Amino acid sequence: MEYKLRLIIIGVALCLLPAVTLGDSVVKTLYIDGVLIAEVNEPNDGLDWPNDRVTIGAEGSRWYMYNEYVGKLDDFAIYDGVLSQAQVLAHWNARGNYTTYQAAVSDDSPLLWLKLDETDTNDGMVANNSGSEDYRDGEYVALDPEGAGIIISPTAGFVAGSNGVDLNANGRIAEMGDANGVCIDVWDGGEFSTELTSEGDTSIELWANYTDLNDYPRFFQHNGDWQQSDGYSLEAVLNDANTLVVKGGGVARFIDTVNDLNDGQWHHIVVTFDSTYIEVPPPPTLPYPNEVALDNPVLWLRFEDTDPCDSSGNNYWVEYGGGTSIVGKVGGIGNCLRLGGGTANYAAAANGPNVPTSNTDLNDLYAFAPNDITIEMWYKTFPAGETQPEEYAYFFQQSGVAGNDTGPGAGPYGTQILVLRGGAWWSGVNPKKDGQWHHLVVTFDEEPNSLEAQIYRDGELENTSAITGTTAKLGPELSHMMIGARNDRGYTYNNFIGYVDEFAIYEGLLDPNRIAIHYAAFQPKNCAEVVERGWASGTLVVIDRNQDCRIDFFDFAIFAEQWALCNEPPGGENPWDPGCSSNW
Repeated sequence: MEYKLRLIIIGVALCLLPAVTLGDSVVKTLYIDGVLIAEVNEPNDGLDWPNDRVTIGAEGSRWYMYNEYVGKLDDFAIYDGVLSQAQVLAHWNARGNYTTYQAAVSDDSPLLWLKLDETDTNDGMVANNSGSEDYRDGEYVALDPEGAGIIISPTAGFVAGSNGVDLNANGRIAEMGDANGVCIDVWDGGEFSTELTSEGDTSIELWANYTDLNDYPRFFQHNGDWQQSDGYSLEAVLNDANTLVVKGGGVARFIDTVNDLNDGQWHHIVVTFDSTYIEVPPPPTLPYPNEVALDNPVLWLRFEDTDPCDSSGNNYWVEYGGGTSIVGKVGGIGNCLRLGGGTANYAAAANGPNVPTSNTDLNDLYAFAPNDITIEMWYKTFPAGETQPEEYAYFFQQSGVAGNDTGPGAGPYGTQILVLRGGAWWSGVNPKKDGQWHHLVVTFDEEPNSLEAQIYRDGELENTSAITGTTAKLGPELSHMMIGARNDRGYTYNNFIGYVDEFAIYEGLLDPNRIAIHYAAFQPKNCAEVVERGWASGTLVVIDRNQDCRIDFFDFAIFAEQWALCNEPPGGENPWDPGCSSNW
């Protein structure tokens, strides 16, 4: 008898909740003109890249830049990893000949290397990245329309044979009447940031020549929002030519230099960031509904039934718009809310058992809590190629007056999450419209003369914004909350299109540890739950023989062994085992 083993390899790999990797410390090293100036160890967070862009010559981005650098720059490079003192010195020693310098830099394989040799000065001109071919080119961006604020010429280079860029104030003065400079905006489409996030180790190299210090000018900043303390940056200090500020790991380190850099001469500057990480196992959790219940939400919409229901125990009024439906098998906990678009694309909940009156003004009061408030939800956009959220979509909003952004709210505005807290706040946080489930928590901490909002995404703090003054309050607000749209039930717009699950409001500020536990508790715990969520077909449970939630050759080896035992010919150890079913 001929025995045949037929294996069908299925390309599936599913991971359950992994250990959390946390930044433990970062060592920041500053070199100037080949000399080690300072090396400091910050026992804070290891570094990450909060945005997908590097702004050279300013803080912020091309649309909203400030602390501009006015002067010359040349040969800006970023490396994946920490350059050694010997490597830095080799670059400095090669400065006398540009061909020699290029060879020294190439030997150390920069990911991004802007030689700044192009002579086209049009606004938005594209520069060649002479580093890794894996990353997109950068873009020169002048703030003024004509691009007059950027001058690229041989006289701006740090050595003969190299052009350079002069970030000057001329264009800005002509167009806008102020003397601020312009910037170079480098966008990588997410690839560059993702590469360096894995290690948190990087080196940044540049040449600078300046005589003017305007405010606190940035040589560079990989961070689109000054409020994010974990981004990389380097700045000079106002009226102090001998101090540079190296920012990263939550600390701005002021470092005094040996020589006066504000002297109109070229200087070689290198900053390295060496991060250390520790692995923390995921916290033990109860089932997700149990964890949420421990924190006593004042409103809890689980979206399990077509009959709207508040699961908090307060029995608040809930309504689904006609553009919504309750669906399952999309990866949430049980069923979830599908927001399909249109004017009736929303869910709404009031702070009482009765239908709310439209645009009921509560003045300076939250609808669901008198002071501090936390709002939590899970969201998922449709897969790529299907309908996506509107450009200015809202996850939720508790303010029904058109144009009034004073109530608590948040939405995936374009490439950022916009948070409403006594006015609009551009957080700089990527909304991740990637077709995957994401956990969003926004806290609003209201004091007599200040208001602070924080964004947590996928269990971690992403951004903080604070405003001060007697007007730093939320309000006026509606008596009800809109989910998936802006404004009131009779007049909705800026729709979020996708899925929402487990929407909860808490009185007070949810503890960061509790937020992390909520995130961990949501994740599937076993293969059966993965299948139940709709993340894989039921075949997974059958084929995954060692129950590690991966289909690989270990599973096929177990299958082959079991197949052989069940089909062993007469005379073997297990001849035609009656407990085996036929495998051929």
